[in-house]
Formats: sequence, C-alpha cells, structure tokens
Amino acid sequence: MVDVKRNTSKKKTFLQTICLFAVFAFCAMTAFVVIYPTFFVESVDASGLEGTPGLDSEGYYVIENDAFKINSDGGDAIVTTAGINRAIEWAKSQGYGKIRFEEGVYAVYNDTNNLYLTPHGGIIIPSDTEVDLNGASFVLEANFYGTYSVFGVAFAENVVIKNGKIYGDKNEHIYLFNYSAPLSNKGVGIWIAASKNVLVQDVEVYDTIGDGILADDDGIIKSKGGTASQNIRVADCVIKNAGRYGINFEAVVDGEISGNTVDGVKGVWTGYGIRVGTGVKEYKLNASTYTAKNIKVLSNNIVNAKGGSILCDFVENVEIRENVMINGGMAMLGAKNATVTLNQLINSTIRVRGKYSTPTFGVNALDEHSMIIYDGRN
Repeated sequence: MVDVKRNTSKKKTFLQTICLFAVFAFCAMTAFVVIYPTFFVESVDASGLEGTPGLDSEGYYVIENDAFKINSDGGDAIVTTAGINRAIEWAKSQGYGKIRFEEGVYAVYNDTNNLYLTPHGGIIIPSDTEVDLNGASFVLEANFYGTYSVFGVAFAENVVIKNGKIYGDKNEHIYLFNYSAPLSNKGVGIWIAASKNVLVQDVEVYDTIGDGILADDDGIIKSKGGTASQNIRVADCVIKNAGRYGINFEAVVDGEISGNTVDGVKGVWTGYGIRVGTGVKEYKLNASTYTAKNIKVLSNNIVNAKGGSILCDFVENVEIRENVMINGGMAMLGAKNATVTLNQLINSTIRVRGKYSTPTFGVNALDEHSMIIYDGRN
C-alpha cells in the first residue's frame, strides 16, 4: 500500500477551529461552506483548451492538470476538486467518453453532509464515461462531516471507474462530539446512487468512516419507495479499514460483487465486510420495487470484519458462492431465495434469522470453530 502523506498539522488546526465555529454558529458556517467552493469552481478556466487535444494510444483523453489548475502533488483540495470536475465536464462537452488521469496524488474536498442527498460533492462522474485513475491516489481532505464521497455517480448510466487508490479520512476525521456520534457513518470512497450499468474494478479504498463502496437509491425515504441502482458490478477491488461496510449494495437490482478483498471493517456502525439488502423488513422482500434483488456475491475474501463477513439485510434472489470468510461469518436477517454454496468459513458462524430468510445450503467448508445457527427471531 502506498504511503500517502498528509499535511495534517495546519489542516487539523484549521478544521478544529471550524469545528468550534460549527457548534456555536452552525448556520453561518453552512453558508460559508456552500459559497466558498463555488467561488473556485467559477475561477477555473479551460479556454486554453479550445480545439482538439490529442488522445493517447488507447483512445483516452488525459486530463491536462495545468490547464485546469489541478494539483497532482496532494495539495489545494478545493481548487483541485473543482478543476477535476471542470476537466471532466469539458472532456464530455468535446465528446470524449474515455478519460485518464495523470499519475500523482490528488487531494479531494467534499461537503455533502446530508444522509438523504445523492452524491453532489467530491468528484462526480457523468453518464457514458470510462475513467482510468491510472494508479493515482485520491485523498479526502480531513473534515468533520458525517456524509461524504470521494467519487460520486448519481442518476448516471454506463460508467466505469478503474485502476486507482482512494483514501478516506477515518484516521484524521474530526468527530464533533464523540467517536460514536450518529453524524459519522456515511463517508464513502465511491457512492453510486440511482444509476445503471456501473463497473468499479481494480480500485483500492482505504480508511473511510462509512462504506468503501456504496450503491443505493435516489435518496427518497425508504417508506416512500425509491429508484434503486441497476446492473452494478464491483470486481477485483481491495477495501481496507472501512468504518461501516466494505461494500454495500443497499438498493441494487441485478448486481455482482466478485473477486474482492475486504479487510478490517470496524467503526461506528455494524462493520460487515459485504452487505446486500435494504434493511427494511416491512417490504417483506417482494412488496416494493425498491427491494434489493438478483445479486451475486462470488469469490470474495473477507477477513476480520467486526460485525461479520456478509450481511443479507432483506434481499431477494441472492447467490453467495466461493467466498472465504475468516473471523466473521454471515448473518441472514432477510434473504428470500438465497443460495449458499462452496464457501470456506474459518472461525466464522452463519446465523439464519426469522421467517424472512429461506436459504438453500450446498456444500460449504466449515472448520471446527465454525457453525450454522437457526435463530427463530423475526
């Protein structure tokens, strides 16, 4: 893992000052946060790129950092984030569907801070875009927000994000009141919302306060229904030290989580390596189009997740096959038509709970410290 160095001393002093200001003058702070980055967005000028820049040998437009005032040395988070978004917008306006970053370290700013909004801060990837991160690192500037994303895909179709490293701020995050504050649970590396045909591949995500990768709906309150994401695939990724879930398919129809390594999930909330499902049992698994369904969890390695390896949290038609679960196991709170086969469990327990789970178990390898338990609670 690349050691990404942060300039934390000045940032933490600055953020702590803002933190105090937030407690005593929250409304004024909010206005400042919203207006401040907007100023820099407008200041980025791409006029020097009139014409047709050359594509590389693989047909990618390589973002020209100098033209968009992008710092690739890990500084200037607000200006850099605005410049990246402006560069992507400009490339799309020129008809480029494949975009590649220069190598480097990019600081990312995000002030989303609302559980019920779709991602609108950080770096936003629009429809019909393949983004090659080119091995670069994207480091979230430490903050005190409970909700953020480094990369966001919202109301988009046909998106690929691949080949890079994303760092959250879990180790530097400023918890306003205490570590268990409810504000601190939805800071994610990649947030996919109400989108279709999205592939995340060969991406490493470290140190998020919430999920490494989250795929969910359009932010509508669950009891009112919502638009789930569709045909979402997360493959060959590495998620380490996430705070809530490593990979979370909360509202996904037709999805696959395959070939990933999830290691060391521990934080404010439950701490499962992989979660599939809406978490709302009143849907009874098939009473709403919002329900998560038709999901495959294949050939993942999940190690040392505090809550467990895999959580089936009210999902319909799920296949769990050829996964390795070490020091974790699986909880089936709600899993209708679930197939569990060819998995290896080491020091792990599968717990099947209540009338909402109807699993079919094939051949699974359980060591002497692993077991399957049927729990009669609803």
